[in-house]
Amino acid sequence: AYARPDYDAAIRAYLLGLARAQAQAPPEVYARLGDAFERKRQCATAIEYYERYLSADSAAVTGDARYRYGTCAFRLAERAFNNDDLPSARKYVEIVLRNGEPVSRVDDAELIMARIHEWDGSREAAMETYKRIAERNAGRQSRAGLEAYRRFKQLEFGLPLRSEERARAAEEQAVREGEG
Repeated sequence: AYARPDYDAAIRAYLLGLARAQAQAPPEVYARLGDAFERKRQCATAIEYYERYLSADSAAVTGDARYRYGTCAFRLAERAFNNDDLPSARKYVEIVLRNGEPVSRVDDAELIMARIHEWDGSREAAMETYKRIAERNAGRQSRAGLEAYRRFKQLEFGLPLRSEERARAAEEQAVREGEG
């Protein structure tokens, strides 16, 4: 079913097999389950299976599953951050940063983490993160590097953090101005 690809049938078959003989299941089963759930756009579930695979198979550290694990985590981090679910965003960003994959998204993930630090009111942590991104991208014109440099300089100059309190105050001000 996995090779056809009929991911619904593959998921059912793999889960049934795991229920019957979990201790005897080869680690690849977890990688295939992760892949099947990812292809069905269920990244939160896919992450669980990728984690199981990566913890069970030391050879998987450089494989495709590690990349896909990070890709799913980054998607979920972005979605959570955009929906102001900062605890979930932090959880998924930490997966990307710990995993180091996908390499092309590490700076973007760290940029999200810097923004989370700002929302938490942690000026020093935010500045340190922005500075690290900017230094890593010195001489290159990456979007994340430029944005990190710009925001680091703003915070260094003394501009206020984009904290939750500040955002709420701005929303309340906008509502008052709209009523007046």
